[in-house]
Amino acid sequence: MLSASVVILQPDARLAQVLSSVLAPHFNSIHVARDLKEFRASVKQARPRAVVVDLESSPTEEVRGLHREFPAISIVCTHRLPDDAMWMQVLEAGATDVCPTYDPASVVRSVLHTAEDTSGAAA
Repeated sequence: MLSASVVILQPDARLAQVLSSVLAPHFNSIHVARDLKEFRASVKQARPRAVVVDLESSPTEEVRGLHREFPAISIVCTHRLPDDAMWMQVLEAGATDVCPTYDPASVVRSVLHTAEDTSGAAA
């Protein structure tokens, strides 16, 4: 278990629950935000090791701003239909990965991989 928290931006309560439940065994705490305002407040308060950002709720500029403000946080994005162009655009904005929303196992792998890689910087 990583001794850190994760903040999830996901307006769909069912998807947020699925992501929370699959990430919970690996982190001390999981914070779920339904909108950008709540998400920003959670990130500032929790100082998470990683965040999971729904790209349908957050523009690429928000990812860029988050990366600029919190460079040590791993940013894993999700989208219903990610494509190569979106993936490149979001990676250039500072995200570490983009995963399909419907594949929670992929999200967990990415979060764990990138959170471990940044553990020295974020701790």
